[in-house]
Amino acid sequence: MNIKYVFTLCLMWVTALTLTSCLGGNDDSDGMTYDDVAITAFSIRSVNRTFHKTSSTGEDSTYVTAISSNLPVFTIDHYQQKIYNTTPLPSECDLTRVLVTIAAKNNGGIVLKSLISDSLFYYNSTDSIDFSKTRELRVYASNGSGFRAYTVDIKMSGDGSSSMQWKQMPAGTEMPVTPSAGWAFKLNDAGDGINASNDEWATQTVETLDTDAKLLPQRNASFACWSQSNGSTYALLVGDNDLQQSAVVWRKVISDVLVSSWTYMPLSDSNPYYLPKGQYYWLLPYTDNSVLAIAADGTVYQSRDQGITWKTNSNLKLPISNIAKVSTKGEGDIWLQESGEAGTIWYGKMTE
Repeated sequence: MNIKYVFTLCLMWVTALTLTSCLGGNDDSDGMTYDDVAITAFSIRSVNRTFHKTSSTGEDSTYVTAISSNLPVFTIDHYQQKIYNTTPLPSECDLTRVLVTIAAKNNGGIVLKSLISDSLFYYNSTDSIDFSKTRELRVYASNGSGFRAYTVDIKMSGDGSSSMQWKQMPAGTEMPVTPSAGWAFKLNDAGDGINASNDEWATQTVETLDTDAKLLPQRNASFACWSQSNGSTYALLVGDNDLQQSAVVWRKVISDVLVSSWTYMPLSDSNPYYLPKGQYYWLLPYTDNSVLAIAADGTVYQSRDQGITWKTNSNLKLPISNIAKVSTKGEGDIWLQESGEAGTIWYGKMTE
C-alpha cells in the first residue's frame, strides 16, 4: 500500500464523517476531524516463547507457548518519537510474530512501514507483526493533513539488553581449569573410539558408541562435560569430519539412573543453526544449561539445547581475536589467553 492510497482512505473517512454530521442533527461534535495525532498506548498482547527441556534421562525436547502476562511496559517518547521497553522480554521469544495493542489520539489511522520497502500497511489488532527489527509506526490525522512517525524497538534478553564486561588481568595471572563434573574424555590414538576417566586418568574405560565410529571427529576435536540443574551430567564432543558439511556433534548423558552410549547427533535439513566446520572450538558450559563454542578467531556460538542448534551471540563480544586458550570457572564467566609471547589473560562476565 503506498502513501497516496493512505491519504485517499483518510479523505474517504473525512467524507463519511462529514455526511454523518449532516445527518445527525445539531450535535456539532459529530464528524469532527483533528490535525494533532499521537500514539497513546502500545502493549504486547501475546508473544510465542520457545522453552527447552531436558529430562532426567537426557532426552531433549522443545515446546512453544504463547505468553500474555508479566510482559514489559512500553515507554512512548513523543519528543523523540520512539516506543521501547526498558525491561527486556525473556529470551527465546519469537519477535517475528507479535500481537500488539496500539491506540491513537483522535481516531488517527495507524499504519506500519514495511521492513523491506516503503510500502505501508494498516494496523490490525488480530494480525501478528514482525518486530524482530526496529520498525516505523505511523499515525495519520483523520483529516488527511499529515502523519506522525514513531520507531518501535522491542528489546529481548540477549539482543543488546546485556553486555559483556572485560578486564585485562595482571601479569602472572593463571587461567582457571574448566570444571568437568569429575570426568575427562579423549579420542583414542586410532581415532576410532572414545576413552573416559573419572580419576584423572589413573584408570580409563572404553566408551560405547550408538553408531559407526567413522562419524567421530577426524580433527579439531573438543570435549566439554558439566553438571545440569536436573542432576544429570552432560558431555559433548564436536569436531570436523569430511562426511558432514558442518561440525559433527556427539553427546552423552551420565546419571544415577542411566548408563548411556555416546550418541551421534545428525545434521537435520530443517535445522539452519549448525556449528560450522573448519576450526577448533573451545567448549564451555555456560549459564542456564547452555554451552558455548568459541573459535580461535573470536566467534562465539551458543547452544541452549545441548548441541542441537548453535547461534552466534553478538553480546558475547570478545576483546581479542587471536585466542590461544579459553576456560571458565563455571560461574557464567569467560577467561581468555591471548596468543603471542605475552599470553595476556582477559576475564569477562555478562552484566545486565
